[in-house]
Amino acid sequence: MDFKSYIRRKAQEANTATNAQSESNEAESKKNEEIKDKVNRYSQLSQEQLMEELFKVATESRKRGELSDSALDSFFNQASSFLSHEQSERMKELIGELKK
Repeated sequence: MDFKSYIRRKAQEANTATNAQSESNEAESKKNEEIKDKVNRYSQLSQEQLMEELFKVATESRKRGELSDSALDSFFNQASSFLSHEQSERMKELIGELKK
């Protein structure tokens, strides 16, 4: 391989890496936009509406096999250290209801 071919191949590899990174950034940006949209939508709901939505989404997720009791327990174990005692107790109650 001559030097010109080597440089051309390296440029192509760099382009391929740049394109892959660009696609990754686009996917990340899309995901961030989806999260912002959900936060905006949920932030406008009352507590009662949020609870209705939580139970609706949980029920649908259970039917699709995407939510299990162990996943709920795992979430509680990870999140509870960031909550006050009262918040932790409330979350325990909600998870109990979600498991029914």
